[in-house]
Amino acid sequence: MLEHLDQAEACSSDRRFFEVNLLNILGYRPPIDACPGCGADLAATGGRLAGGGLHGIPCFACASGGRPVSSAAILELRQSLRTSRFGVVRFSGDLLAEAGELLDRAIASHLHRPIKSLAFLKEMELSG
Repeated sequence: MLEHLDQAEACSSDRRFFEVNLLNILGYRPPIDACPGCGADLAATGGRLAGGGLHGIPCFACASGGRPVSSAAILELRQSLRTSRFGVVRFSGDLLAEAGELLDRAIASHLHRPIKSLAFLKEMELSG
């Protein structure tokens, strides 16, 4: 990781790659495999982020509302977990936003209060 950051400029894809792998290592892997309602493969169907915490991502058929997460974003997150190298997975703009919201919710669901640095990072993304 440090070698990659030393040789290349850090980007938002690197941040999301790091976050999904850190959550996985800590035992808090985001629920990106199957719909909790019907068991559909989210990489094939996509799903919706419901309000509140992140306790599962229902597929579009089972969801009653929420922010859409495309199957492409799910696939990129899965690819991030399969590879151990920074810089291999690059999220496009829309996929980065979808993965970002999913990961921000996943992190927040395990905390008792907001992380101040998340607000700072969002500010930096908007200004940069």
